[in-house]
Amino acid sequence: MTIIPDRVSLLAVTARLFAQIQTNEIKAPPVTTYPLRQAQQAHLDLQSRRSVGKLLLVPDTKS
Repeated sequence: MTIIPDRVSLLAVTARLFAQIQTNEIKAPPVTTYPLRQAQQAHLDLQSRRSVGKLLLVPDTKS
């Protein structure tokens, strides 16, 4: 665990982090979205490790 002792250090660390993300030195994991009605499938994919990164359930849109 990393402890950041003060606000100045926090701002320096976050500035470096966002710079690395902006230059693709660090890449965020992919996000897979599932409609809420497919929550069961999302859970099965998570359990079976068929997914990589984050799984996001989104509310179904009204038709």
